[in-house]
Amino acid sequence: MKDNNTNVLIGKRIKDAREKANLTQARLHELTGISITQISAYENGNRNIGLTSLKKIAIATKTTMDQLYSGGQEEQPIADTNNKGKLIINCISALFDNDVIATSLKPTESVKNGIKHYCRITFKDFIDILDDYVCKLADFNANITDYPDPEGFKNQLYAVAAKKINDRIAARKKVDFLL
Repeated sequence: MKDNNTNVLIGKRIKDAREKANLTQARLHELTGISITQISAYENGNRNIGLTSLKKIAIATKTTMDQLYSGGQEEQPIADTNNKGKLIINCISALFDNDVIATSLKPTESVKNGIKHYCRITFKDFIDILDDYVCKLADFNANITDYPDPEGFKNQLYAVAAKKINDRIAARKKVDFLL
């Protein structure tokens, strides 16, 4: 399930695309079969949008699903991989925003402007998966010539690690729900 911030961003992109295509919500309803109430809920970020509805809206507004969902390449925060600082900071921000990493409230020895810092980054529940993934990537990179389809294998490593993290998140939510 997407968080509300993601829904709001997607909703804004849907509304912008609809207005750019000079469509009213009523006309978008006619073109897609999606109710006006649902369109309004998507645009206001009050409802998750499924792939089928996203595709219908993309076709009707003459845009792409990628543009509506993620803003397209120009809006990607990590589009410029030559800027290593931006790459690292955006990755950390995305991990923090998605509750993969958190902070602990243990005081540090660092003092800046007379203020003691009380934050340390901690990986929540995923360090074993991330460690395994990085080790497999390192092994892959060291032996890349041994793979008949290196890109396919790398994508498979990525997919397996992502699934493990998603499964753990789902299991944690299930336990939280039962408590």
